Amino acid sequence: MRRLFYLFVLIAGMGLVSCEKGQVLIIASELRINPYLSDYESFPQYVYKTTDESQWDYLIDYQNFHGFDYEPGYEYVVEAEYFRGKEPEQGIEMDTSGDYYLLTRIISKEKRDSQNLPGEPVERW
Repeated sequence: MRRLFYLFVLIAGMGLVSCEKGQVLIIASELRINPYLSDYESFPQYVYKTTDESQWDYLIDYQNFHGFDYEPGYEYVVEAEYFRGKEPEQGIEMDTSGDYYLLTRIISKEKRDSQNLPGEPVERW
């Protein structure tokens, strides 16, 4: 019985600390403020969609996408690894541990204005 309990704890813990490799994301040409967060939690976020989705969604705090030198006014197609609940790798500085993305490669960078973005525009940050 104890072995089953430890096996359950191990499997449950694996769900809390995970890495999704090779996600392809389209990153919008501007950062946005998520209106669903409180004023205290409001910070610029990347807006993204996957190649097979038509609606934009909020990705993550722009400070937690490592290795990505974002330039407003360009729409990017990138490949990135997503780390959930994991301490940052060596050389990655974060205020707290938690979710973050690590850029694998930029597939394309195109000058354009992304359309139909959610949330509020971010003035120069």
